[in-house]
Amino acid sequence: VGIAERTPPDILINRLREYFKLLGERISVHGGKIVNIAGDGMVAIWIDPVLTNQQQSACLASVAMKQAVDRFNSSPDDDQLITRFGLHEGEFAIGRVSSHRLEDNLFGDAINTTSRIEGANKFLGTHILASAAIANKVSELILRPVGTFLLKGKHQPLDLVEIVGVQSGSTNSNLAIYRDFNKGLTVFRKGHWKQALAIFKRLQTHYGYDGPANYYLEKFANQEKPPADWQGYITLESK
Repeated sequence: VGIAERTPPDILINRLREYFKLLGERISVHGGKIVNIAGDGMVAIWIDPVLTNQQQSACLASVAMKQAVDRFNSSPDDDQLITRFGLHEGEFAIGRVSSHRLEDNLFGDAINTTSRIEGANKFLGTHILASAAIANKVSELILRPVGTFLLKGKHQPLDLVEIVGVQSGSTNSNLAIYRDFNKGLTVFRKGHWKQALAIFKRLQTHYGYDGPANYYLEKFANQEKPPADWQGYITLESK
């Protein structure tokens, strides 16, 4: 049952107001701007030319928002607001298509791609995903490549990277998980699926549940080798 279905409207709007306030504060501190809110979803952009690294600022904001949402969800009496983040870069336009609408909308392939990246979190069991275009321009963050995907409605596959957190906040056990996962992903991309699945299975046996490893184990459980036309990427047919 969805939160909206079981929560009175006045209580729901107050909770969402508090939720978006704490997200907005982290975005503003890191130089971003919220340009659209629809339901429980939000779009923010980083376009300030004063920022020396807009990609870094956006990633740091996402990490800070994830931490804030975790605290926000800490009360056992409240419904959990699961929050996923997608980060991408590119050109877009801002404008209104109707004189009856007060808010501006964003238009462009970069916006659509960002939405698809955000949606990929649901399949991979992650919270913050970025395109390689973003990940290649940041530093002092823990990054984990999770694979190459052809997102729904797209014609070119994208390398996706999980933004795990800042380097100073990661434990040795976490780093071991990411290292072992990367070994499995490397051989998976080369077409050695049986070997890759064995690595992912050992990872979960040793460290416990891991979203990306679990995704590969479930999706390719009965496939020990790739199809003849394997090109190194996975097609996501839904968003």
